[in-house]
Amino acid sequence: METPETGGRPLLVSDERVVYAGSAPSPLRVVRARVERPGHAPEHWEFVRVGDGEIAGGVAVAVHDGRLAVVRQWRLALDEWTLELPRGGADPGESGRDAAVRELREETGLIAADARQIGIFHPDSGTLSSRVAVVAATVEDPDPADEGDGEVDRWRWMSVDEIDRAIADGRIRDGMSLAAYQIWRLSGGARPRSR
Repeated sequence: METPETGGRPLLVSDERVVYAGSAPSPLRVVRARVERPGHAPEHWEFVRVGDGEIAGGVAVAVHDGRLAVVRQWRLALDEWTLELPRGGADPGESGRDAAVRELREETGLIAADARQIGIFHPDSGTLSSRVAVVAATVEDPDPADEGDGEVDRWRWMSVDEIDRAIADGRIRDGMSLAAYQIWRLSGGARPRSR
C-alpha cells in the first residue's frame, strides 16, 4: 500500500534561496528553488517557510464542561471577521504545545490545566512548509479574571453541536480550525457533551 512515507523523492531540488524574509518573532520567508522532474524541463517553484523550528505554531482545542473556546478575530488577509479556535505561531525555541497554550491564554485569558499534543497537520502542503500542532487542552476555570491581550475581538464557549452547525452553515471556515477540530474529534480524546 502506498503511503506518504514510501517511495523516493521524485524531484531534484537545487539553487534554493530566500527571495523575501519577513520579521520576527515568527519570520515568514518566501523560498525559490530550481526543480527538475523526470521528463520535464527545469522549473522554478516558490514556497513559504514560517518560523524557525520543526513546528510553526499550535492550535488549542480548549474544552470545559463539554464546550470549546472559540474566538472572533479580524483577519487582514481575508478582510473579514472569522470564528476560529485559539491559535498562533511559535516563538523561537517554543514547542507547538507551548505555543497553543500561550495563545489560548493570550487570546482568551484561559489557563490550560492539562494540555497534550494530539496531532500535527500541514496548513497548505503545496505552498507552505509549515507544520502546526493540534493541542487538546482542559480548562478548569471557564471565567478567567484576565480577558486576554486584546488580539481577538471576543471569545465564547460553544458546544460540539453548535460548532458542527457553524461549520455546516459557513460561519466557521478557517482551515486551521477545521483541521484541528477534525483531528480532535477523531483522536478519541475528551468526548464533549453537547449542550
